[in-house]
Amino acid sequence: MNNNRNTAAFFDVDETLINIKSMLDFLMFYCRQPPCQERSIIFIAVKDKLTTLQQAAISREQLNREYYKVFIGVSWSYLMALGRSWFASQPTTFYQQPILDRLRHHQTLGDTVIFVSGSFIPCLKPIADDLGVKHILCSDLILINDLVTGDLNQQVIGHGKSQVIKKYAKKNNISLIDSFAYGDDISDVSMLKSVGHPVAVGHCPQLLSISQAKKWAVIPL
Repeated sequence: MNNNRNTAAFFDVDETLINIKSMLDFLMFYCRQPPCQERSIIFIAVKDKLTTLQQAAISREQLNREYYKVFIGVSWSYLMALGRSWFASQPTTFYQQPILDRLRHHQTLGDTVIFVSGSFIPCLKPIADDLGVKHILCSDLILINDLVTGDLNQQVIGHGKSQVIKKYAKKNNISLIDSFAYGDDISDVSMLKSVGHPVAVGHCPQLLSISQAKKWAVIPL
């Protein structure tokens, strides 16, 4: 169908479209590759550090930045190839069917479907390719000679999601008032507020409370 309104459907990915946290799951997969013993130590250290920071009420933005420091000095080409292998290892239950159905519905209507995620391209592109999604707004890592520096050009988490959505909409003449957004976490609120048709996914108590107050649509999982 033709999309005369030029509308979009913005999808958070982790625990919205898929039933896992892609970044953590990818890190576990990465640490199972040779040299396994060395990388297992890295995984335990990183997980402990992130847990400690989370308990100290460090912002999700800071946690996100700390995660990408794990890959300092790693080849981007290697991470991209590993991302494809990681995706191929996922079970058939990887997608959350009600959200996948909504994504397919938007594609049928001719809406522009866009991933909006704090994850990164090695995780997200195989998913996008599998579903025919052409647009990804995500964490953008700075590279030097194909090597990860650990720094970010762009962070897409919390308010960063609404910022990239608005920037994308302006550049591509997207009508946000006619568009949809799907998210499962309280950190997705700014993204959901950016569109005329926000949809809360799952059972996050804080998000459901806001959704009820604002009369947003809800898809329980």
